Amino acid sequence: MVMTDSQEDIDQQTQYRLGKCILVKDDSTSEIRLQNGKSFSLTQPESAILRCLYEHNGNIVSKHDLIIAGWGRPDIIGSNSLPVAMTNIRKILKLAEVEITNVPRIGYKLEIPPIELRVTPSMDDTPQKGVKKYQLSYAFSIVIFYAVLSMTVLCILFVSTSWVTTQCTVIDMVNVCYNSREKHQSIAIPSTLSAQPNDTFYLSGQNWIKVENNE
Repeated sequence: MVMTDSQEDIDQQTQYRLGKCILVKDDSTSEIRLQNGKSFSLTQPESAILRCLYEHNGNIVSKHDLIIAGWGRPDIIGSNSLPVAMTNIRKILKLAEVEITNVPRIGYKLEIPPIELRVTPSMDDTPQKGVKKYQLSYAFSIVIFYAVLSMTVLCILFVSTSWVTTQCTVIDMVNVCYNSREKHQSIAIPSTLSAQPNDTFYLSGQNWIKVENNE
């Protein structure tokens, strides 16, 4: 199998997870990659210093040890070399909420905040609260439906039973009117009423009521 140059570079890279960023280091270059895709280059001394802090797992590292890690010998650098390197590293790490704390007269330590894991609930993990809310809403809809249906049926029954029509007919030249609900199989005017032609009577139950003609 023949490996391309890019594949070889990937295999030779060493990566260090620093909270929300990654230190990527190989033989010639080093950079910090943030979660948003941005990357920032580090010098070899800065990369070595950051790696030394990382490998001490949050413990304090003396200034002497950091200088040895970054430059190999303390006598070949100026007095500001370490503070300047620290300033450059801090500016980048601040974007990832990672801090390097200065312990006066002793050294530095790397503080990496824990990464919060966000778990996306699956369909099987649907909160019971949502299920109960749906059930209550469905039950309420059913109650409203049957309530409206019952009211509609009652209104129809009331109208059908309370609606009264009056019908009239002529019997022996006498006008007879009666309630449609109280219609008898046969209607006969009692002889006691002394009905005259064109008189009008209204039958209500068993009672005959003569309607006066106001003409």
